[in-house]
Amino acid sequence: MKLFRTFAFAVMVFMTITAKGQCKFCRSYEDFINDKWEKIDTVFCKKRSKNQQLWWGGNDFTLTTGNKDLDKTLKNEAFIVMQSDTAYLNCLNVRHDAVLFGKGYTRVKRFNNNGLLFTNQFVDKKSQQDIRSASFVGGIIGGLSAVSAYKDKLVCYIISSGADEKGYINTRMIDDQMIEEMMEKDIIKEGSLYIEYLSEGKKEKRMNPSHVIPILEKAGLIK
Repeated sequence: MKLFRTFAFAVMVFMTITAKGQCKFCRSYEDFINDKWEKIDTVFCKKRSKNQQLWWGGNDFTLTTGNKDLDKTLKNEAFIVMQSDTAYLNCLNVRHDAVLFGKGYTRVKRFNNNGLLFTNQFVDKKSQQDIRSASFVGGIIGGLSAVSAYKDKLVCYIISSGADEKGYINTRMIDDQMIEEMMEKDIIKEGSLYIEYLSEGKKEKRMNPSHVIPILEKAGLIK
């Protein structure tokens, strides 16, 4: 048992050492595109859900440094944090259809040239209206049931521009229309990949990251 604890401690120390010099963050989309980073000695990443069995999930990560002032910066001002070769997007001011994703970080990958791809729960104005209606009719239990239904529904989102005049970062959801636009703009060059996307008959499953991401990877769009 003592030998196991010693080994485990050694592994933890090794992971901390390798993290030093490999951690950094940027404060905006523009800084990310222009490769303008601020270095951090160490970033500690805490997982908050079982979604991390795969790289996609919601905003399930909390990032800390051990420095209160820097932690406050990461929480409120950072846009993307890099830990070794993994990038995390701060969801605080990120929204879709005027609906904010909320606090926390999610993994993000480079998409095509200047885009960023991440996955999160399905959100739009209608989903928020459904949750409010369920809460009004069914109370707390009804509201929680509606929230749960949408929370388990994951989709892919794209960021392709910086914050607007109010400081919000707007996204586009990858759905049938966006995939079709990619085909028309020759972003997805192989027609067989488009057919593969449409091969899933149910729209909800067709938009799920487990179906979308492998197709985008085959198209060479995720870096």
